[in-house]
Amino acid sequence: MSEIPTYIGFEKYSDHVPAGIPSAVQQATNRFVDGRAARVAELPQWEELRQIGSDIRLHTIENMDVYLTRLEEKVTSAGGHVHWAQTAEDARVIAMKRAAAESSSSSQPSPAEVK
Repeated sequence: MSEIPTYIGFEKYSDHVPAGIPSAVQQATNRFVDGRAARVAELPQWEELRQIGSDIRLHTIENMDVYLTRLEEKVTSAGGHVHWAQTAEDARVIAMKRAAAESSSSSQPSPAEVK
């Protein structure tokens, strides 16, 4: 896993929106940046709150295995089943198999039966 940055400077990226992008995208970006700046100005403890949120995010990522295991336990105890996949391709295969199984066990009438 790559190193997780402790701070992501949004301003750095939003200040460098290329001039050639469609005006609607530029306007949406400006509205977002302006709205964000207004919300930040309303909270004097903004940086402290931002750091707390960042700490929570980092903690969650670093302990993802624990949280996913807890989720699996809750889902299983509620009668569900959790499918684990190592890769995106594994997840795709699982999803396709589940869709095929649901499709074949579906009791929906065919269009000819509806008439």
